[in-house]
Order: sequence, then structure tokens, then C-alpha cells
Amino acid sequence: MKKYLIFLLVLLLALGAVSATGGFEDMLNELDSFAELNVNFTDSDTNVTVGDYNFTIPKGFGAIDMLSVNVSENNDSQNVKFFTNSNHDMITISLSSSDNVTDTIYNFVSDDGSCENATIAGHDGIKWNNDTYSIFAFQDNNSVIVLQAPDDTYLEKIIN
Repeated sequence: MKKYLIFLLVLLLALGAVSATGGFEDMLNELDSFAELNVNFTDSDTNVTVGDYNFTIPKGFGAIDMLSVNVSENNDSQNVKFFTNSNHDMITISLSSSDNVTDTIYNFVSDDGSCENATIAGHDGIKWNNDTYSIFAFQDNNSVIVLQAPDDTYLEKIIN
């Protein structure tokens, strides 16, 4: 049952509900252990590819492969990957691509209005924080990339 609830939450996140991350964290905390998620924590920084983009996941984090979302239809796609460490910190990478990306990244911003313009690793975008995460969204060609990390220090390292 837990797997289905988590998948449903991931699907909601994949559809642009970035603010659902708090609910996702609550769901993870209800799990008995990371063993259920089959997470292998790394002992070095790891390069990962999401869609056509490369990112670096810091040492100590592991991918939660069973929660990855990779959906494509026509020329639209949604890719979401989750990573966690033994402290239950989360990194989320969400990539939405479409030939018809006409909206701005502001459509992916939290409703609380506390966002600010930021440039991270040469990418102009929008950054905001909540109590436990920093989130950065930017647009590149026909893709919108949304990164969530435990704090701002992770964001620069994640983006290649």
C-alpha cells in the first residue's frame, strides 16, 4: 500500500506540484526503513543524467530508483529522480520538456511568494526556500528544470 501512495505522490510532483515535497517527506518518514526503498548510498560524488541534462549528486546520497518517473507522450516528457542520504535529506531533480514550453518558470514557483531571482552555475532562474529545503527552477530551451536540495549549498554542486 505504501508503494502505491508514494507513487501517487510522485506522480503529483511530476505534474508540477513542487510544493508537495513536504508531503513526500512525511510519507518517507512513515516507511519502516530505507531498505524498503533499496537505496545504496554512495561514497563519492556521482554524475547522473535526467533527460538530456547531467547533474552531480553529492557523496553520501543514493538514488531511490523505484520512485523515478520517466513519462513521454508525443514531444512532451517528464523526468523526476529522487535521492536521499542516511539523515533523510532529499534531493529531487525534475525535468519537464515540451516543444511548446511557452510559460515561464514562474508557473513552477511556490504559491507563498517568497521567491527571488537567482543565477546558479550560470543558469538564471528563480530560487525559494521553505523550512527544510531550497528549490531552484530554471528554463533551458524547451525544458524547465526544478531542483530541490537540503539547502542552497547543494544547488551549485548539483548543476553541471
